[in-house]
Amino acid sequence: MDVRLSPMIYIDCPEYWGIEVEGSLPGGFCMTAMKPFTVTIPLAGITGSKGIEVIGNDKTEKHSVAGGCG
Repeated sequence: MDVRLSPMIYIDCPEYWGIEVEGSLPGGFCMTAMKPFTVTIPLAGITGSKGIEVIGNDKTEKHSVAGGCG
């Protein structure tokens, strides 16, 4: 599975900048087993006034990050 992080687009600075976790399968095959994965992106320019919110299919997590937009 190819996994990537996709930052949301905002007009104004949000408290927590949403970053969606997106996964895709080459060829579109369905997988029943899940495996751990690690992906990263630089947070410069995509950090809200309080931090980021990682948005997955079943849950979201907010993380405080200093130095965001304001």
